Amino acid sequence: MLLAELGTSVTKLSGVGPAVAGDLHNLGVYTIRDLLLLLPRDYEDRQSLHPLQPDRDGQAWVNTIAEVVAHDYFPFQGKLTLKIMIRDEHGSGSLVCFGRNFLARKLQVGQRHHICGSFAMRYGEFQCTAFDSEPAGKTPQRFGRILPIYPLAGSLQQGRLRSILERTLQQYGDNLDSSLPQELYQDLADAPPDSREADLTGSSSNSSDGTPVDHSCATGTGTQTGRSGGTTNCGTGLALRFLHAPPDLACARAGRQALAYEELFLLQARIAQAVAERKNRQRPPRQHPETLLQALIDSLPFALTPDQQQAVTEIRQDLNSTTPMRRLLHGDVGSGKTLTALCSALPVLEDGGQTVLLVPTELLAQQHTRTVARLLQPLGIASELLTGSLAPAERVAVLERIRSGAAQFICATHAAFSSDVEYASLEYIIVDEQHRFGVEQRQALIHKAVDSANRRGPAEHRDPDVLFMTATPIPRTLALTVFGDLSVSAIRSMPAGRLPIRTHLARMGNEQKVYDWVRAELQNGRQAYFVYPLIRESAKLSIRDAESMAARLATEVFPEYSLGLIHSRTPADQKAATMQDFHHGRIRILAATSVVEVGVDVPNATCMVIEHAERFGLAALHQLRGRVGRGNHQSYCFLVYAEPLTEEAKQRIMVMKQHTDGFEIAEEDLNIRGPGDLAGTRQAGFLRLRAARLPRDMEIMNRARQDAFRIIEADPLLEQPGHACIRRTLQCESLLSLESEGEEPCA
Repeated sequence: MLLAELGTSVTKLSGVGPAVAGDLHNLGVYTIRDLLLLLPRDYEDRQSLHPLQPDRDGQAWVNTIAEVVAHDYFPFQGKLTLKIMIRDEHGSGSLVCFGRNFLARKLQVGQRHHICGSFAMRYGEFQCTAFDSEPAGKTPQRFGRILPIYPLAGSLQQGRLRSILERTLQQYGDNLDSSLPQELYQDLADAPPDSREADLTGSSSNSSDGTPVDHSCATGTGTQTGRSGGTTNCGTGLALRFLHAPPDLACARAGRQALAYEELFLLQARIAQAVAERKNRQRPPRQHPETLLQALIDSLPFALTPDQQQAVTEIRQDLNSTTPMRRLLHGDVGSGKTLTALCSALPVLEDGGQTVLLVPTELLAQQHTRTVARLLQPLGIASELLTGSLAPAERVAVLERIRSGAAQFICATHAAFSSDVEYASLEYIIVDEQHRFGVEQRQALIHKAVDSANRRGPAEHRDPDVLFMTATPIPRTLALTVFGDLSVSAIRSMPAGRLPIRTHLARMGNEQKVYDWVRAELQNGRQAYFVYPLIRESAKLSIRDAESMAARLATEVFPEYSLGLIHSRTPADQKAATMQDFHHGRIRILAATSVVEVGVDVPNATCMVIEHAERFGLAALHQLRGRVGRGNHQSYCFLVYAEPLTEEAKQRIMVMKQHTDGFEIAEEDLNIRGPGDLAGTRQAGFLRLRAARLPRDMEIMNRARQDAFRIIEADPLLEQPGHACIRRTLQCESLLSLESEGEEPCA
């Protein structure tokens, strides 16, 4: 049986009742497979002896065999508290037992016990308040071994979880087939450890009886000693055993690396299959005309940046190739992605094909429609706006122009894939902020393009070309994982004349200086945004909201300036009117929620004030900051935060203070949050990675990618006998999944 096939609910396991099952569910554990892949967050080396000896700071981690020499009691909060005096061959100490006087019966005077815990000098004694113990002289259960430390939830305790895992591993671990062919696990130990693993394997090498520990991991059938001390041939079952019950810390590292390689290989195999399948959909080579493209470039009052030129060239080559394009265009805020996409569409439009620019909000669709009309109408290209809020009569007219082909470039929201929409010749799809659309929605639009080709008659090629755009720069790690089946174009350089935005921090309560700065900008004729995390006041959260603060700003802070308010609940027509007034300067201050995060372009706006900045993610903060700095004037971003800050919030705010480059911020965000969260940049690519740690496992990922593409290229359907385990695993695993963690298991 394969690990991926262990879809039985954990409620079927002995010792897992409703309460424990609920706690496990909170850890993302629903099936036996999930349980076996619950990685320890740390390991405690209880093989190595560390005596009762304080270091220079009066502290020490102790793991020793000590004798109980006395019991004492002292008053604490109106009660007597037990203190157990112990000693070993090197020193003495005391165990302070708050609320645990019953331990006097378990650790009796004269007995010897295994003792471990963090000791420190307090009140003239070497004390420990949180410790573990077992009687010496018996076969130890929690001592003389490497003890895994798991993440916990609810009332679940380490001992209970270890017991459940040990029984599960004993029942299923030895009978598991490897998820991949055995030869693929070779030489994984040559991959360098991450810093935490290096710290672990640097521990003392003495066992509980003081004898040296062999770190070769040469235990179990099918393992070999690697040059770096790990296993070079560690299949799924052995990897799980090394993970949950490692003979030593080097084996724990080897087990995790083997499982990391497995899941990264399976991820890359899916990507390789998608690439191979698309290559099979061949079409005759084409040569789109480029007269209109050159005309647009010549009409611009500025030159395209080198990165824009390169991206247009790459897209043109894809459009003329024999394989339908699937390309990701990403770049920093304000780098000119939309103009690049419009340039890339002109050869298709000139050749008689239609283009749809799919955007997530009506506000963005309206803005893009104005931009498209301004740039493309002089070239004879008819544009159209298609949204869900069109009046019935207007919608009928718009759909007819799309059906007849009179509408060539369509800016649309989710209405683009409505059942009553028919396209005359949809050949090019541009998906802006593509993570806001589900796979099924994007696929529905592709199907409409295929239908339009079918209506035109027999054709060898019916798949449209698709360009995915995101205003969030994608770290290289995610480009190879979440977006590994796409070609990638990056726009790093900014248009000429853009001044770097200056970012300032302010504590909540000290924002008067921010208001004074904004007033100075308003007096110079500029405009400002004020952004809040909530629409209206919350009874549960003491947080400033857009509606209340808009009223305060208008009446108390800036009564002399016109102010507008928009948020997600603002009616579409009112939102459009407010944005028009702000764009034309009739409104000087715009109070909003993060609805202005993407796409809003007002060059005269120079101040972005984000209140409760600690409640926004890095990507959102960078996007909001990117709403200013779009003209020739110096722009400013003010991050107003409320204390106390979490450690992660501090990191985010300092990253924003120190960096303006979106690519650098994306890498920092990846390091802070990990790929699981960041994979939201592509809804279809939620990374359910359990063992792999990106970006630290890039070496393993590169190896897995090479191996997966090599195998899929030689055996696309995995029909060879040696590849059956890969095929079976891929049928059950959902490393790239739209489903939640509580999805129905594959059985």
